[in-house]
Order: sequence, then C-alpha cells, then structure tokens
Amino acid sequence: MEAEAFMTDMVQLFKLIDQLSPEERNQLAEYLYEGKVEELQSNEPFKRTFDLHAGVVVIHDNFDDPIPDEFWLGGDNQ
Repeated sequence: MEAEAFMTDMVQLFKLIDQLSPEERNQLAEYLYEGKVEELQSNEPFKRTFDLHAGVVVIHDNFDDPIPDEFWLGGDNQ
C-alpha cells in the first residue's frame, strides 16, 4: 500500500472514531487492547523494555555543527 493511500485511510478511520460515543470508544479500545484498558488507565508507571529499539535513531558527529546559510536560503547544498 502506498504511503499516501495509507494516510488517507488513517484519516478516514480517525474521522469515524471521532463520531463514536464515549461508550463505543471504550468498547473499541477494549477490543483493540484485548481487555487491557484498565491496565493502560492505571496510575502504575509504564514498564519499559531496555534496548528495545536499539540503533533506530542515529545521531551523527556533526549534529551540533552550524547549519549552512544555503540550507535556509534554498541554495545548492554541496
């Protein structure tokens, strides 16, 4: 599925969800989370899994370098 078509489908889905009553939204949430709604709504801290997405984000060595004027002014970035 192309990204644009996917986003269109998601927007339509969210519009439909917005039209649901609060009770219908809770029923949908219970279905999607397989009865874990109470767990998600509890005040207990979320348990994180260490190193779950290791390597997904990469920060390059030049992260703190100034951004050249060509970037802001629309010139060629050579």
